[in-house]
Amino acid sequence: MDVPGRTGVLFHTGNLMEHSAGCVLVGEMFEPYKGEPAILSSKKGFTEFMTKLENVNEFQLLIQDKAI
Repeated sequence: MDVPGRTGVLFHTGNLMEHSAGCVLVGEMFEPYKGEPAILSSKKGFTEFMTKLENVNEFQLLIQDKAI
């Protein structure tokens, strides 16, 4: 909601910022990879996320800036 240049934001698998294009990447761990911020175990984390949301139509998401 209210993301400049976007009509929606998706959640999906991915490991690096270049995989995001403004979407939310879901994973199990967050740590540097080759000097860049990275999300690890993305497929496992995304599967768990989707399972928890199986019967959920909407939810609130709080995004906080946190340095790694």
